[in-house]
Amino acid sequence: MRDLHASTVIELEKDQQYIINFIEFHLENKVYLTTAHTDLTVDLGHGEGTKQYVSGSDLITFGNVTESQTLDISSMSFVLSAVDQTNLVTALGQDTINRQIKLYRGLLDTSNYALVADPILLYVGNIKSFDAKETPGDTATLTWATASAMADFNGTAGRRTNQEDQDAFLAITQPTSTPVDLGFEFAGQLEVDVQWGQT
Repeated sequence: MRDLHASTVIELEKDQQYIINFIEFHLENKVYLTTAHTDLTVDLGHGEGTKQYVSGSDLITFGNVTESQTLDISSMSFVLSAVDQTNLVTALGQDTINRQIKLYRGLLDTSNYALVADPILLYVGNIKSFDAKETPGDTATLTWATASAMADFNGTAGRRTNQEDQDAFLAITQPTSTPVDLGFEFAGQLEVDVQWGQT
């Protein structure tokens, strides 16, 4: 069971609650959204400082959060409007795969719309893919598919055979020179299972 801040418990005991969500896209250019009726500049109380969360119609929907006592892999999709091209440019203009998305749920005090202390971190996942769709009638959506950190639990640790990992490895082992090893440049196009090491 989660530990709730005392002020959250008091707010939950009232006849009405104003439940809001905070979604953080930890991209190169971070994006902070909220489902509140107005922009909020708040500290969520998790040691990360004050941030401005933008309210608006960009966030269309996101999946349900389920919890269990067993170790499982959770996933969630976040759907944003792509009518305003800013979201699409964000998705296409930077590295987004394996970037983190966090979902917090909190309460606003119904008497003054102030944030009730310490919203709960409901979900942390990494972006696995995104999909942009345009439909007739000038509607466009951008869907971010995410999976929790446990998604790679059974994966093999170590380097991957792609050019980005090779460049990152060389940048660590040879920091004074520019990586020029292009040995994995076309590795993603191979359809042959290449065996490494002794057989």
